[in-house]
Amino acid sequence: MKTNRVKAYHKVSPFKVVMTIIFAILIFGVFFYRIFGTLPEDSFLKPEYLSYACVCLCFLLSLLFVRIDSKKILMTLILAVCVVADYFLILNPSEEGRFIGLCIFCLAQLLLAIYTLLLNKGIGSRVANLAIRVALCLVAYYVLPLYFTLGTTEFIAVMYIINFLVSLAVLLWHIKTEWLTFVGFLLFFLCDIVVGLTNGGFEILQMTGSFVDFLTTHDVSFWLYIPGLFGIATSAVFSKIKTEV
Repeated sequence: MKTNRVKAYHKVSPFKVVMTIIFAILIFGVFFYRIFGTLPEDSFLKPEYLSYACVCLCFLLSLLFVRIDSKKILMTLILAVCVVADYFLILNPSEEGRFIGLCIFCLAQLLLAIYTLLLNKGIGSRVANLAIRVALCLVAYYVLPLYFTLGTTEFIAVMYIINFLVSLAVLLWHIKTEWLTFVGFLLFFLCDIVVGLTNGGFEILQMTGSFVDFLTTHDVSFWLYIPGLFGIATSAVFSKIKTEV
């Protein structure tokens, strides 16, 4: 009896490699200038414009090679969501802007959750994926208020982090084929943790010390975020396309 097998193939074109190198030079050129460079006082450019340019370039790299493939499409959509969310978080960092940006980033987590469901081949593993998310969110919803005072934004952030952790666990389970995606999202996750800690998290947890001082005086979240987005973009660019044989 003939059965169908899924076979992955991957032809790396010279054009794809060259364009990725060009984008890497552009992204990390802006990235390092943002960290170490100094803009002229009369320049129309602002540091946040450079940060946002890096986000947009990562999205454009993924968009350039998007194809009819679930991973390429989902990763590109996630990066598109990042572009929209960071418009509010980077270019309009008001209290309202941060809330809108966080809500938009939840859409990125939904897309990542969908991707992890596609990685889970069996019905049982997909049900477990969803059940763990729901269970952890319910526990957090009922238990955390007993120990911490959390507002709406903090609750959304907690649910966001919980779902991000579950998605990372699934990617880690598939590390052989998803290592670049895992590294990209791990850096993304660490960036989110730093952002959360430096925007009220330290106060809620009542943390002080040299570690707190370092995170609050340096733009560590940016150091983690852009390499993470570049990892996500390149994981989409060089993802293997699966065909049945």
